[in-house]
Amino acid sequence: MIKITTPILAFMLAVLALPLFANPKPGGPWKPSAAALKQLMPAPNTSGFTVMCPKGYQYQTTNGPDGMTLFAWVSPPRADSSHGMLMMTQVTIPPDEANKYTLPQILTKFLGGEQRRRNAWSESAPESGTINNVTFCRAYWEGTDKTTGKALGGLMYVALSGNKAYVLASQDTLPANQAALSLAEQSILTFHVK
Repeated sequence: MIKITTPILAFMLAVLALPLFANPKPGGPWKPSAAALKQLMPAPNTSGFTVMCPKGYQYQTTNGPDGMTLFAWVSPPRADSSHGMLMMTQVTIPPDEANKYTLPQILTKFLGGEQRRRNAWSESAPESGTINNVTFCRAYWEGTDKTTGKALGGLMYVALSGNKAYVLASQDTLPANQAALSLAEQSILTFHVK
């Protein structure tokens, strides 16, 4: 396990999020492709769920505020110092908050954090489907980073299972890293609650 740096922690807390080809059809069930499975490996043991991650990615985790646990799988640095990433936030829902929000409402809330840091924002309509019998809502987005001016794309999947909410996401620069985004989505499609 590698140490989580402040920029990576800030990145994970924001819960970023776009695959750009071979998106699973709305309605699910959503499953990874056989070709993608050859590029994935079992992730380290995690609390309450499993997910496969792209080969060569390193695992990071930390506790966040208000019952959140943050997980990330990060690629080695590229020539431009960027990284491919798969991020997940697991939130324990207080009993008095259970059933207050729908999946599209949760998705909209997390996407709002992305939108605040972007110009030229666009997002897809939410879609629902299942991954290993867990219902998810997802959306894809594009925008320009307000700080760097780089064109970015992202994806975000949200689910509720028991007293846990899960937000799985990735983002990357466009068009250079479309393949990394697609592989991150294929990783998300391996999500399984233990």
